[in-house]
Amino acid sequence: MKRFVWVALLALTACKGGSTEEPATARLELVRQGGDRVAVQLQNAPASVRAVQVVLKVDGGAFTFDDARAPTGLPLDTVRVREAGANRAVLFAGDKRGVGLPAFGAVATFRLLGDGTEGRLAIEAATVADVDGRSVTIDKSATLVVR
Repeated sequence: MKRFVWVALLALTACKGGSTEEPATARLELVRQGGDRVAVQLQNAPASVRAVQVVLKVDGGAFTFDDARAPTGLPLDTVRVREAGANRAVLFAGDKRGVGLPAFGAVATFRLLGDGTEGRLAIEAATVADVDGRSVTIDKSATLVVR
C-alpha cells in the first residue's frame, strides 16, 4: 500500500498536464510619440486590465507634465496627469464604464516639456488593475532620454 501511495504522489507531481511555463509578465514601457509627446504602453497584459497608474520621474533638467490623453480610438473616460513635485507626476488612465485597456499598445499619452537640458524619464512606480480591482504583476521599462 505504501508503494502505491508513493507512486501515485510521484505521478501527480510529474504530470501537470499542458505547459509548465509561467505566464509572461505584463510590461509597461515609455515610447516617444513625436514632438514633445510620450506614450505609456502596455505589453503582454491580460485582456481584463481596467486601469493603470504610474509615477513618472525625470532625473536631470527641469520638466513639466501636462495634456494627458487617451490614444486615438481608445474611448477612456478618465485620463489625467498631475504634478507630484519637481520633475515628478502621477498619470492615471482608466474607465468607469467598462472600457478595457489594450493588452498591447498605448494606454495614455502626455506632453513633457523641458528646459532644453537632457534628462532621463522613468516609471518610478506603477499599479495596473484588472476588472475586479486586483493588481496585475508588471515589469517597468528602461528609461527614456528626453530634452
